[in-house]
Amino acid sequence: MKILKQPTAAALLLAAGLSAFSAGALAKDMKCNCLNDAESQLDGKSFESGGTTYKLDCKDTFKSSSDSYSTQGWNDYVKLKIGTTSWSSNDVNIQMRPRKSSECMLVVTDQDKKTRWAGTYCDTGNYKKITDFDFDEKNGSYSLGGAVNTATKQNIFLVLATKSDGRFYSNALCVENK
Repeated sequence: MKILKQPTAAALLLAAGLSAFSAGALAKDMKCNCLNDAESQLDGKSFESGGTTYKLDCKDTFKSSSDSYSTQGWNDYVKLKIGTTSWSSNDVNIQMRPRKSSECMLVVTDQDKKTRWAGTYCDTGNYKKITDFDFDEKNGSYSLGGAVNTATKQNIFLVLATKSDGRFYSNALCVENK
């Protein structure tokens, strides 16, 4: 049995500034796959980063012992997948693919708008591995995000995590509701 030493989701919410969502026209609705132990603390809450508010909706859950987890089919343009629930370094690799061959992936950027990958990727059956996303730290909680630009849409994504004993532990993988 694998036991992870992980701060509680409640501590994550307080430290990251997640709060009950109050109406905001500029908010981005995010569909998330949330850690089962964190779902009740994350679902329906909002997360602010870079002046943008993201409203979280936990559509599915994963266990801390999961081998991988994804954004399922919640976004019509891209699907994201992460192959582990914890990392020993600040560098995170995310697998991405378009959901429609007519919506090829063209550019992937991180939260600082730095290009992580550019090209044309239209394979709807296999993932493209995009490497070295870095977590931003705010009051002891960690997040990373970015955008996947397809032929017609920009699709925002987020990963929320905590850190304990030198490891990062995932609490949610989210993609914009489009």
